[in-house]
Amino acid sequence: MNDNEEEDQNGHFDNEEQRQRAQPAREEPYNERTPFSVANLTPITSAGMASNARALLSRFVENEASLVGVEELAREGYRGGPRRVMILQILRITKSSKQAQGNMTRRKMGGNVTPVNYDRVLYAMDIFGRAGHNVVVILLGSGSNDQFWKYDVAMRDGLQTNRPGSLFLVPKPKMISNYFTGLPALDVTRGIIPIEYNMRIPPKAPVQQADVNFHGVVVDGVLLELDDLSVFDSNCGSGALCDQQDAYKNGVLRSTCACYTTSSNKRTAGISMDLSLTQLDGQVIKIVYYSSAWFVRTYVTNDDMPPGIGAGEIMQVGTFDLIASEACEEIFDYVNNNGGWTATLWVKPGLVRDQATVADSTQYNAAAPTLVESGSLTYHLVDIRPTEPGNLNLAELNGLKVNIRDHI
Repeated sequence: MNDNEEEDQNGHFDNEEQRQRAQPAREEPYNERTPFSVANLTPITSAGMASNARALLSRFVENEASLVGVEELAREGYRGGPRRVMILQILRITKSSKQAQGNMTRRKMGGNVTPVNYDRVLYAMDIFGRAGHNVVVILLGSGSNDQFWKYDVAMRDGLQTNRPGSLFLVPKPKMISNYFTGLPALDVTRGIIPIEYNMRIPPKAPVQQADVNFHGVVVDGVLLELDDLSVFDSNCGSGALCDQQDAYKNGVLRSTCACYTTSSNKRTAGISMDLSLTQLDGQVIKIVYYSSAWFVRTYVTNDDMPPGIGAGEIMQVGTFDLIASEACEEIFDYVNNNGGWTATLWVKPGLVRDQATVADSTQYNAAAPTLVESGSLTYHLVDIRPTEPGNLNLAELNGLKVNIRDHI
């Protein structure tokens, strides 16, 4: 094979560098800060599946697996290969109250529209994808992507390894040929592998004018400030899949979540926070009603909310929200002063009324006003963690966290 023939007949390359050189020029490289290597991945599995998952992942390591992204998969003429992998971060999981039916649109404009059944929609970000073009949709249930949880079903209902913000690897992803609500729809014909990525995820700035109305954002070094904290009753006791995110919004408690199973005792309290995220350029992102069982367990408290105790009983004590707020302020300042936080968010323009279509109040039987895309962006926080965890003293951090049972 000469210098111009680095790719073999099956579309394989000797290493990642050769594959990158063979790709068309990108507006943003996959990972310009750190070279990608499957060796930087650690599988997260239940005890019974640990050896199988490590064996599966080691096959990709030994074969020098190469990375593929959403834009490459959606490109006409994409050729897959046994050594291709994709790394995605969960942004959002929604559940339909009953079996839902939507339409898949074929790749080309004016292509066939195919009805599809599902009961959950998973939105995930290609962590090395180009800002504004980095989200895929995966439909789950009712015959859609039934192999998604194949390798380790126990992890689906377990230790929040598949919550919003967590990462997973897709072995040998297929070419993207369909779109769902305008977003690329990924077919997962093999089981996913939940992973930890031992390098920093490349930052992604928000894009005002993107080809799609939904994209993932990663911001490093933000300063986190607590604006308000409250306690609410959660209808999900485990938060295994939903992480109790979006459980409480605008005074309304969500009745269902995306989890396949919940704890036997659902009456569990959660913590909701209003936050200010100040970026390095001074711009501030405001987040309201942020709730994450994982974040609270990791960075706010040393113990879990006791099962069977509701928000009303906790608030009767009268001091827990104040004590938790003070703990948050100390913890946030500690991390702020040691490298700040890395925030993963999803964002899309909101909708506003087109004032030209708003009827005069005297007009009888006027048509409803038209909604148009807003020029402002609406941010939704998915995951936040220290940017430089090596700068933190774990014992010192744990000493700042609150012990729930000491105050209720």
